[in-house]
Amino acid sequence: MKPFKPSIVAPLDSAFQPAVVFNRNYVEKAKASGRAVPLVLGLERENGLVSRYETVVLTEPDAETLRYVERIVKFLLWARGGWKLHFGGPKKIGEFIRKTYSARGSRKFDCEMMTRAYGENLEISFTSAARVPANKEMQVAAGGHLKGFRIGFDLGASDYKVSAVADGKAIFTEEMPWSPVTEANPDYHYHHLSAGLHRAAAHLRAWTPLAAVQPG
Repeated sequence: MKPFKPSIVAPLDSAFQPAVVFNRNYVEKAKASGRAVPLVLGLERENGLVSRYETVVLTEPDAETLRYVERIVKFLLWARGGWKLHFGGPKKIGEFIRKTYSARGSRKFDCEMMTRAYGENLEISFTSAARVPANKEMQVAAGGHLKGFRIGFDLGASDYKVSAVADGKAIFTEEMPWSPVTEANPDYHYHHLSAGLHRAAAHLRAWTPLAAVQPG
């Protein structure tokens, strides 16, 4: 695959290639070759919930195909989670994924993290694309209350705002000038914004319900 050259070159990494562009080019190349086959990935997690992802790949596991599939598997594990991967595609590619996402593979960290999160060893199960389990999702309401500590952060074109909220009460707010366009040094942005977050966190650490009571 011919490397895509974006119109705007990343100053910190001139070889940077956005994943979305690599993925799009790969799928187009696979379909145009006439040798594309379906690949369906089904991530199973707690209570039998399953999240499916469907695409196509070349039948032979060349370097681009392995990179494409491995990156998708990693993204799905962290975006959707799961302890069992139903791999519905070419077995040679599946074997590569099983070896990569193992206790001794290059993605050992990801494997161990999913095992810790779900209390089950990460498992790769080979099947056909047609037999990957159907989607089974469940909506769960999150939040709906104001209890606890929160930090709010808003980046603008000329300033940033940060606030600290404890049990629904704003105990710290700050608006600071910031120059994201004219400052090219990444250290400027890191230290500037990190300082704001740390100031908000410091107020939360020092806050107690009694501190909110004003003398009558």
